[in-house]
Amino acid sequence: MDSFKDKVAVITGAASGIGQALAVALDALDTRLVLLDVDNMDATMALLQSVPEIHHLDVADAEAMETLVDTLFRNHANIHLLFNNAGVMGPMAPLWEQQVDDWQWVFDVNVKGIANAIRAFVPRMIKQTDAAHIVNTASEA
Repeated sequence: MDSFKDKVAVITGAASGIGQALAVALDALDTRLVLLDVDNMDATMALLQSVPEIHHLDVADAEAMETLVDTLFRNHANIHLLFNNAGVMGPMAPLWEQQVDDWQWVFDVNVKGIANAIRAFVPRMIKQTDAAHIVNTASEA
């Protein structure tokens, strides 16, 4: 990809951390941003020059992901970039003290969230007219 200008970039986990930094960097390159997060994105919005498209989404919810991706592809001819970045860390405690629900939450977001986005986006990205790229961020968790 020679230029990010006017390309559509979807970023999961855009409320903070790497997702927020990606949004700021791509905004400076005049990329059209679609930001996804389960958390409030006011802090990210305050750092941007443009007004991004914002969606509240839990990446672990496969149905919600499919529904949103249907909407995105109806509203945008092409999605050029997918940054699969949403991730969480479990409690900072010895593994034997962590609860089953803690493990399930980390797995649902960090593994199933990536799979949900890949399943929802890739078939549509393959069919679109423009080239597309995907970056998956792996959590240390």
